[in-house]
Amino acid sequence: MMAIFSDRSSLLVFSCLLLVVAIFGQNNGDLCYWIHCANGGVCEKPQNSTALFKCQCQFGFTGMLCEDRINITTCLKNPCLNNGVCTITNEKVIKCTCGRGSTGSRCEIII
Repeated sequence: MMAIFSDRSSLLVFSCLLLVVAIFGQNNGDLCYWIHCANGGVCEKPQNSTALFKCQCQFGFTGMLCEDRINITTCLKNPCLNNGVCTITNEKVIKCTCGRGSTGSRCEIII
């Protein structure tokens, strides 16, 4: 009798692929049926994107599944250097807007 799989890892990969095909075959491939975003986030299928799903997080949360809490007081501590302005974006990410003469994620680079 000839073995189809030469080792256990090949069998595991095949089993995982088979499971994915079975899951996506149900509910018209709507991954949001299976994904549960944390902290009140809502799963949606993004338009004009290659992403399979996106969790729209409630204010104060971020992460692929809205699992990470944003410390909204971080901007009060002003992590931006060289007079950069700290904001929390619609994507709930802390962003520094640099003034003239600086750049970088925290305005740390003088130009």
